[in-house]
Amino acid sequence: MTSRRKTNKVCEVVGVLDNETTLENTIDHLLTSGFDQSEISLLANERAVVEKLGHRYKKLSSLEDNVAVPRIAYVASENLGMAKGALIGGLLYVGAFAAASIVLAMGWSFPLIMAGGILGAAGGGLIGSGLAQFVEDDHANYLQEQLEH
Repeated sequence: MTSRRKTNKVCEVVGVLDNETTLENTIDHLLTSGFDQSEISLLANERAVVEKLGHRYKKLSSLEDNVAVPRIAYVASENLGMAKGALIGGLLYVGAFAAASIVLAMGWSFPLIMAGGILGAAGGGLIGSGLAQFVEDDHANYLQEQLEH
């Protein structure tokens, strides 16, 4: 993690953390200390590091100043929540619109169009909820994998 200050000095923080709560607390502290979220990164997964470097890393010190080491952007829990909301809301809207459009095209009455829209929204919302849960689980698994390595 680096932050460029007005003095053109580079302030770098490298750490090994053992759980997600400590990771989030550390990042919150860095953000309130002047680091920008775009400057905070995590080490990429082990497979990406091996592909890029050609070997597994043995010591953290061998990675901290190596610009060739692949990194990924840190995604805050709040941003993950917004993504999940967008998935659910977007698919809810698409399901409602698609179902209502089909019923409208069939020439059915207004109450049936509304019922179709409601059913379509429910279906889209369920699909969105499933995808949102997948995104959350994948993110949690990735963080756990990083913490273990």
